[in-house]
Amino acid sequence: YETATLAKNLQSSRYMVSILLYPTDQAKLDSYCVKLVDLKRQQQSSEDYVFHTVASFNTVAINRYFTGD
Repeated sequence: YETATLAKNLQSSRYMVSILLYPTDQAKLDSYCVKLVDLKRQQQSSEDYVFHTVASFNTVAINRYFTGD
C-alpha cells in the first residue's frame, strides 16, 4: 500500500484520516500514527490513534475506534 492510497481509502462521510509518514515506534516498522479530522467541525482530534498493522487501516475499524460503535 502506498500512503496516498491509504489516505484516499480512509475517508468517510465525516472523518478524514491523516497518516503521519513515520513509524510511531522505530522497533515496529508496521506501527503508524493516525490522526482523525472531523470534517463537520474542521478540527483534528486531540489524540493520535495508533493502528499496528496495515490491515487495521480501514474506514470501519477507524470509525468504530473513534466513535466507540
